[in-house]
Amino acid sequence: MRGKQYSAEFRAVAVKRMLHGQKNCRDLAHELGVTTCKLNQWFRKHLAEHEGRLRHEGKIR
Repeated sequence: MRGKQYSAEFRAVAVKRMLHGQKNCRDLAHELGVTTCKLNQWFRKHLAEHEGRLRHEGKIR
């Protein structure tokens, strides 16, 4: 479904399951009812935010 909005909580749970789960991206996306592209976008955004937070805290350059 094009243009569907997902809650921040749903996106966070999806990324957490992607990080710690045993399923590959395609299987997880199918299970959640989203596209693999959308799941990968959420994952990349999560990584970028995490890196930005570490940079701000001075833990990485």
